[in-house]
Amino acid sequence: MYAYLLKKSGKAPVATGTPKKTPWVWCWEHYEKAPKGNQQALYSMISDHLAVADRAFLQSKEAEQRRKGLGMAFEATRCALARLGDKELAQQLCEAYLVPHLDDADSVPWNYLAKQNILEGIADVYAEAKNAKKLTETFQQLIASAPNQNTADAARLRLAQLLAREGKNDAAIQLLKEIDGKEGIGTGKALLAELEKKVKGK
Repeated sequence: MYAYLLKKSGKAPVATGTPKKTPWVWCWEHYEKAPKGNQQALYSMISDHLAVADRAFLQSKEAEQRRKGLGMAFEATRCALARLGDKELAQQLCEAYLVPHLDDADSVPWNYLAKQNILEGIADVYAEAKNAKKLTETFQQLIASAPNQNTADAARLRLAQLLAREGKNDAAIQLLKEIDGKEGIGTGKALLAELEKKVKGK
């Protein structure tokens, strides 16, 4: 990955030290200040930030420090996807940094670095990249780690919609029948009726 970033940025990464302020906010501020349209600068910043994140992951036994590394990698992933439109890099960051370090996520639901929020960010990447296999796996993790019924149901609905698009109607129907909270129940019932009609009409 660093070879790719070197090619895109034209410079080797520099680990500038862990910032005193919230690390992911520090990263975001850097990306915001990048000259408009200067992708090379953004790639260089991502490379530098990942070097700091690597040090947090490798050298620290403290969960809080590893979480700072996760936050920097998460913001780098968001930058790769939203600012650079580099879906391949965003996927690589998910695989190399976010997925392996989900256990370092914040245990408080709905915090920026909560596991659920990180998984939502990963899902966004795979959805944009049209990586159905990885997106399915991520939705399954979202369901399993959901802090409440409504959150789980929202993930079930999105996964069911994905499965339906792939023609996996039976699996989609099974998921939709598990929805019993408020989130997505109306849309879920409509999709369920539509899919059951298709299955019966075969």
